[in-house]
Amino acid sequence: MPHKKTRENRLRRMADRRGLKIVKSRRRDPEAIDYGRYMLRDREESNTVVFGATPAGRPVATLDDIEGYLSGFIRCTVGKVRLGPALFWWYSSEYVDAINALAPKETYSPLRYYLCCRSLELSFKAHLLARGLPIERLKSDYGHDLVRLMSEARGDDPEGLLLMTRKEECEIKKANAYYAHKGFEYVDKSEVLKGYPDLPSRSLLEGIANRLVRDLRTECLAASVN
Repeated sequence: MPHKKTRENRLRRMADRRGLKIVKSRRRDPEAIDYGRYMLRDREESNTVVFGATPAGRPVATLDDIEGYLSGFIRCTVGKVRLGPALFWWYSSEYVDAINALAPKETYSPLRYYLCCRSLELSFKAHLLARGLPIERLKSDYGHDLVRLMSEARGDDPEGLLLMTRKEECEIKKANAYYAHKGFEYVDKSEVLKGYPDLPSRSLLEGIANRLVRDLRTECLAASVN
């Protein structure tokens, strides 16, 4: 029992870092379907159920299920689960967290640009997965092309989650000229000698990346459980 409580507390902390909270059933009847079971709710969206509940809102997930969901690997058969959107969103948020944890730097930083572009790519892909695009098409049709991903994602955005100014679109196109060809991962001598004349605004890109992670959160989590 102490071990189970320790594990439960660890998972509660894990859920909290993802903006979620674990809710345990209050049933005392061992024969009840939700006895000793759990579910995940969104802390910020009116306690919306994210995972592990029946249509009536009764918890049915085990701690193994909860840990599997939070870790990105699911081992349960409760309901129908589609983890793609949530996983891509989560990875995108991790890249954004890494950017925000870095010390401010005025000079050129390939690391900051790379982290930012990677987050944008994953956010666009998370949205497309949430809207029903097969994951195989993401790999075969889009690769790491931010411009194509942005265009496709914004073409299926009825809620306006991906609204951008022309300036923001322009800066993403500039970033893509480097990112799509691994320009932020490997040294390009010609660019070094020229002083990277066509770099996009880093602060603007970072602002877009943070905004997309914030605005796509609910959509991607909700799309992961049908």
